[in-house]
Amino acid sequence: MKQVMTALITPFHEEGSIDFDALRTLVKSQLDAGIDGFIVCGTTGETPTLTMEEREAVIDCVLHACKASVPVYAGAGTNCTATTIAAICRLEKYPLSGYLLVTPYYSRPSEEGLFRHFQAACAMTHKPVMLYHVPKRTASRISVPLLERLLSACPNIRAVKYADSCYADVLSLRQRHGGFHLFSGDDASCFDAMQEGMDGVISVISHLVPRAMKQAADRPEPHLIALLKKVAELCFIESSPAPLKHLLSCQGRCQEMLRLPLCPISAKSAAVLDAQFPALYDSIRAWLMPQ
Repeated sequence: MKQVMTALITPFHEEGSIDFDALRTLVKSQLDAGIDGFIVCGTTGETPTLTMEEREAVIDCVLHACKASVPVYAGAGTNCTATTIAAICRLEKYPLSGYLLVTPYYSRPSEEGLFRHFQAACAMTHKPVMLYHVPKRTASRISVPLLERLLSACPNIRAVKYADSCYADVLSLRQRHGGFHLFSGDDASCFDAMQEGMDGVISVISHLVPRAMKQAADRPEPHLIALLKKVAELCFIESSPAPLKHLLSCQGRCQEMLRLPLCPISAKSAAVLDAQFPALYDSIRAWLMPQ
């Protein structure tokens, strides 16, 4: 069975504080739909705009809502090794399933620098670590030789979130090595990636269509996958999670509030979403209904 985990948003009230009621409701609806786990305080959660105290409050809220029913990973990676270590140490008191560690962004470290960064961070915890390869956002790559070296040096690296359309080499390593799980981090290409051997997806669009994502992951069907790919296109029409928050706000599930430098989508993009998503959503719901 393929796994579908949701990379959770952080809902905000109109004045900018975190909307914990909306977060709890969202988590419970995801659990009811059969989602396999959550990533909190990642990119989709607008983590760079959260204080450490707010991050802890979000983690605590999600853990209480889940009641240990599914895995919960928390983002702890930064572009400073000392700051990453400090975050891990501070979060150790929570019963998290593990940590998501992104490659250091902006500074573009060498491969040796990446190795030392992840090795130092992994040494701070006995919990599982999921590495996050997302070169489009970080300008930094986890090469296959580097990943192989890290897997040998850091036994608590148990998974990789791979947001890159070029995944043949890492998939080959996954099939040879077998000691870690490989998740797609891209909703648009995840269905092909799972059919070729990835273990699952860490999804953004699962906020909107969790049951459909689970069904498409477990029992791929071309028509349903085509509909979901169109949803993914809409959710990334502008920088995520702004389009997603627009669609969720239309469903009354959260405010269309983001923290700067992110902001609500343009009127032009909103018109596209408002024109196209309702029919897509109805088609997906109809597809899921028992015949």
